[in-house]
Amino acid sequence: DKLVKVVSHEGQKMGKVQTYNFELPDVEETLQPTRRPTKEPTPGPTTQSPTRTPTNRPTRTPVAAAEQNGPRNVLSFIVMADIPYYVNHRYCLNRQLRELDPAKDDDFLFIVHLGDMKYGQTRGCEKEIYSDVAEIITNKQNALRYDPRDFFIVIGDNDWNDCNDPDTALSYWMNNFGNGKKTNGVNTGPNPYGFGTLSNPDITVEYDYQGNNESSDVYPSSASNFAFFTEQILFVGINQVGGGYLGDESTRVANNFQWVKANLEKYRPQGLRTLVIFAHAHMISAREEYFGAPFLSLIRESYPDLFVVYL
Repeated sequence: DKLVKVVSHEGQKMGKVQTYNFELPDVEETLQPTRRPTKEPTPGPTTQSPTRTPTNRPTRTPVAAAEQNGPRNVLSFIVMADIPYYVNHRYCLNRQLRELDPAKDDDFLFIVHLGDMKYGQTRGCEKEIYSDVAEIITNKQNALRYDPRDFFIVIGDNDWNDCNDPDTALSYWMNNFGNGKKTNGVNTGPNPYGFGTLSNPDITVEYDYQGNNESSDVYPSSASNFAFFTEQILFVGINQVGGGYLGDESTRVANNFQWVKANLEKYRPQGLRTLVIFAHAHMISAREEYFGAPFLSLIRESYPDLFVVYL
């Protein structure tokens, strides 16, 4: 669909790190500090003199707005997926995290892992698999230039439904990465590492599942869905795992659509101009009936001017 930019991580080199930049609209000069201290001074003014007479020909390409009006603000974030599968991949993940540098990576606001932090054929899904990855992300030698609170993880099929015991696997995942550390069956707040809560106090992360009114050791599949809004951009994460039909498409996948729709309606009055969806799998195939088709229809009919990116 021309209205939706779909970027799939499937088939890409495992563990590839990608930076995404969104140019923000021009804003008036502000006295607010940058998110992080700048490490280099801004370049000095140009010393070239203007031409003496007007040129006879126009420039080959239009002059960018940024060149006309000065540099624009850019909101950047880091995306990775499908790592670590094996021991050597853990080494690779450690290295990638240590090399992240806001000064070189456009002062990224947050990091997103799009799921599958283990090999799909390893169906035992032991508790240590999840806790080991959590320790890698929070290791002080790795988190040199990022805050673990700015690290979001989207669940993948290898992490959940491909496991022998999906309910137990989801509880391991939620306790380490999601919005739910359960005590005596009751959700007692975010995971102990603070993943997916954001260090910026001006941005509020909302989760589809709060779990305050139940007593159960089992999490609903919607528990990992999140959303936050900043700079007129709505970021949404959903439990959209890969594989074939799981039998819960009419509930889980349909709920993903309702979660996105509700947040679009909520933030539209606040100047919403861009939607970014983080999901492990694409929106067609087993997910087309309850997400892909209604979502594309919604964008065409109600948000024709919205720029949409589905990762």
